[in-house]
Formats: sequence, C-alpha cells, structure tokens
Amino acid sequence: ITVGRGIGMGSVVSGTVYRGARGGAGEIGHIEAIPDGPRCWCGLRGCLEAVAAEPALVREILATTGRLVAPDEIAAVAAADPRVAAMLAAAGRM
Repeated sequence: ITVGRGIGMGSVVSGTVYRGARGGAGEIGHIEAIPDGPRCWCGLRGCLEAVAAEPALVREILATTGRLVAPDEIAAVAAADPRVAAMLAAAGRM
C-alpha cells in the first residue's frame, strides 16, 4: 500500500510483482470508504483518497488544530497531539 497524494497498492502474482501496461497496478484510492463522505477530486463521494490520503489529512489537521502542516510533518505532529494521532489511526483503519 502506498499513501501520498493518492492511495495505491501493489500485487504479487505467483511470487512476481504484477505490473500493468503502464507499470502500475492496484489503484485503490477510489474505493468508497465512507458512504456520502467528502467529495473526491474524481467527482465521487467518500473515496478512500478523499479521507485518508495526505491532502485529506492536511485539511483535517488544519480544521482541528488550526495549524497548516506539510505532509512530511504529519507523523511528528501526531506524536505531539493525540487528536492528530487519532486521525492517523482512523485513516489507517480505513
């Protein structure tokens, strides 16, 4: 599983990493995680990417703490703020 601006995954088939025609395989970011959740850039609602990818976490942290953080700061902020740690735990469960 990869989490960044989007959420993707890899697949292993018969012991070999499977790659699609363009090198990737396993886009799971647009699986519905929360029915009627926030709108995703793809136009759907509640996609995993819309609630658990870095941009969604940055927005949620800003709304909760009033602090704008860069994606590479999220883990450090979570270590210091239990509210942010709970957000990361919830995103991980999704």
